[in-house]
Amino acid sequence: MPAPVARVKSQFFDRRAVVEAIGRTRAAVLSKVGAFVRQRARSSMRRRKAVAAAGGPPSAHAGNLKDLLFFALDPEAKSVVVGPVPFVKGEAPHLLEFGGTVQRGTPGGRTRTARYHGNPFMAPALQAEAEAGTLTDVWANSLRP
Repeated sequence: MPAPVARVKSQFFDRRAVVEAIGRTRAAVLSKVGAFVRQRARSSMRRRKAVAAAGGPPSAHAGNLKDLLFFALDPEAKSVVVGPVPFVKGEAPHLLEFGGTVQRGTPGGRTRTARYHGNPFMAPALQAEAEAGTLTDVWANSLRP
């Protein structure tokens, strides 16, 4: 079950409680890592009307998905979580990333099955940043005196 938006906001890296919980240096590094991965995911989505091919990043039809990406602290793991804002009702971000089927009701009272073939965009963004060396560079630069 996705976390409510208010709970997510309390874990943003500009919050005093987050900085106090993990330290200023670690908060700065995790914030940069989250920003890099989020930006890579945003730039992978093309603005177009067409539906994206299976296996490629989703299309940003009106820019909505690009605007819904966030990064925040995972307080239990003390790491960064990057992805779409969790929806209170709905599974759209999960279905976009991994694919699947879902039953939808129509205004006429009928049920139809919607199939998503999966357009991963977060995992490839993390992989691309890791291959570029950005993630390790940020950590290495934080260790200087």
